[in-house]
Amino acid sequence: MQFLQASSGRFARELHITWALLRDNATAHLGNAVACLTARLVASPLAPIQYLEIIPPFALATIAFAYVFDIANQITSIEEDAINKPFRPIPAGLLTKEEASRRWFLSWSLPAIAVLCISGRDAAVYLVIWVALHYAWPRFNHWVMRNAFTAVGVTIQLKLLDAVISHAVPTIQMVPHLDVLLFLWFALTIHIQEFHDVEGDRQQKRQTLPLILPPKAVDLLRAGTGLLIITEACESSTWSLQLFWPLAW
Repeated sequence: MQFLQASSGRFARELHITWALLRDNATAHLGNAVACLTARLVASPLAPIQYLEIIPPFALATIAFAYVFDIANQITSIEEDAINKPFRPIPAGLLTKEEASRRWFLSWSLPAIAVLCISGRDAAVYLVIWVALHYAWPRFNHWVMRNAFTAVGVTIQLKLLDAVISHAVPTIQMVPHLDVLLFLWFALTIHIQEFHDVEGDRQQKRQTLPLILPPKAVDLLRAGTGLLIITEACESSTWSLQLFWPLAW
């Protein structure tokens, strides 16, 4: 009985730590996944039973992708997080650097093995590429490299999720131009997250757009990025309404 209680306690703590690691970027990862799935299913509607075949491996791949990023990101930016995001598990004291390092090491292999067993080789290869990208990406301290990393990462995520969907439902049709559109979208808008990370980026001497541009240019950039996001949201809503409105009648 004591063994079961201890095991359940460790499991609950691990779930708590995992959520603490993932929650800060959960909206972004989940939004990307939903955008990918929605675009695919609009092009190729499925029977209800097929959704049950897709959702579990799709959720696993989304969590694996997010975990690989968040554990690597947080263990390499402890000082910055202590300023910008002190609620994250390492600066908050929930996780030591040594414990995070062990989870980082496991993230190189266990997620890929799980995805390989459930969603096949192609999906596992994309996840391995995502792991490798964190170590092969050029370390130039320039805002272009930061924006490009996010855009490339989102493209890999889309290819990973496409592979998961294709493995679960081989007959589904893919939309290849979506990858290009989303790459451009994220490359042009990812800097929006840097407006509220200015102090930490300044202390880490990072070259981000809010730090290298003059104040008036930063205001224009903020307004232009916001306008771009609002315009895209309106266009997407209009397109979705035109697509689904006839089906409601």
